[in-house]
Amino acid sequence: MIYTMAKRETVFNRRWKAWLVRQFGVFPISPSQGHLDEPGVASVYQVLHRGGIVLIFPEGRYSRGRRLRPLKVGVAHFALEAAVPICPVAISGVDALRPGGEVTITVGPAIHPDPPRWWSTSRQVLKTIDSVRRAILKAFERGQAARRHRVPWRRGLGRRFRRRAAPAPVPS
Repeated sequence: MIYTMAKRETVFNRRWKAWLVRQFGVFPISPSQGHLDEPGVASVYQVLHRGGIVLIFPEGRYSRGRRLRPLKVGVAHFALEAAVPICPVAISGVDALRPGGEVTITVGPAIHPDPPRWWSTSRQVLKTIDSVRRAILKAFERGQAARRHRVPWRRGLGRRFRRRAAPAPVPS
């Protein structure tokens, strides 16, 4: 199962919403300026140590528009501390979401943060975040290129399911 986090104040503010989002693997966090949410951080490490997957938006929130916002360092800290790889994912097409619209999800190769141990933690985190940023930008570019060359779904569907004549039997 894939887990992710959401703000306690906005998503977990009603009992029925809290029950519903928990069914989808969402756990609450309460970030505040300059302070960590200890129970939220503990939940992330629990999931990672059990071998689970945590979906984290390294920008800290959803981006509006097409530009990548500055990445926060939390994803690098989690990956370095738990010794897990980071799998960058770029999502494009959600800025103009409409019926019949296309959303492209591009998954880049896993990044195994392995900077030298003698580096300071802040230097290790910055190196890892730089790798993640480059991988996300590459994945986004690949996704954009794939969108430009893709056949629209309705036209492609006709080609996929067109009946073909059975080959003639070979005389013996």
